[in-house]
Amino acid sequence: MKYIGIDNHKQYFAASVVTKEGEVISREMVSTDREAIGDYFSRLGNKDELIAVIEASAVSNN
Repeated sequence: MKYIGIDNHKQYFAASVVTKEGEVISREMVSTDREAIGDYFSRLGNKDELIAVIEASAVSNN
């Protein structure tokens, strides 16, 4: 199993992939265009062996 932590931004996301034991497999910055996202996830392998979490927030100008 691979675990992916994603920090989402407007033009890119930062992703870290780790094993169950916490070993870092990769860290990448990925463009948020559809093709780049598809390419990134296709390189990670079998989707049944991936669990992803996304940290996304917005800043209010109130």
